[in-house]
Amino acid sequence: MQSTATDYLFRSGPKMLPADAHELLSSWFTSKKFAYISFRESFPTTHDPQDDYRVIYEAIFEPQALDKARIEVWLTDKGNIAFGFETRQRIAARLSVACWRKGFAAGHEPLTLSRDGVLALLDAISDGKLLLNVRTFFGVLDGIVASMSEDDHQDLKSAGYNRISWIAVARERIVPLKFGILGARVRFRPWQ
Repeated sequence: MQSTATDYLFRSGPKMLPADAHELLSSWFTSKKFAYISFRESFPTTHDPQDDYRVIYEAIFEPQALDKARIEVWLTDKGNIAFGFETRQRIAARLSVACWRKGFAAGHEPLTLSRDGVLALLDAISDGKLLLNVRTFFGVLDGIVASMSEDDHQDLKSAGYNRISWIAVARERIVPLKFGILGARVRFRPWQ
């Protein structure tokens, strides 16, 4: 059986190229036939010298609705993958609270991932299986932790996503924490 470039995608084998990432992510997106989700790609040429990695490919999956999760996938020049799950600004807008920091609500820095693991995480997020436990402090977005059910957590690990430490196992309920500090569970609708 002859191997293709995508057989080695996101593995410790040959270095992944932006064309490989484009093929994998655009094929996944096209096969799902999502409505009201935009898919954009870019190939950044500038690099912040303060960063310890250089992003050479970005894919953004952005729903029109705030109750569907937004995803960014980055490829570095070393072939590692970063995931950005939602943005702090979108979560603050959804909860009608202030947000003083920019950036992703959750995710991970660039890591070596298997192709199956990347697809499993994309499927879990687009199926609405990931949620956010959000803490606000006097009307300002404070802490955010991604979580999912124990069964979904195990399924994601079994499917090959081995960098799961940033996703907690969801507890049954979120309760008010202290005066002025509230907890909320933010769920996402599936993209379908």
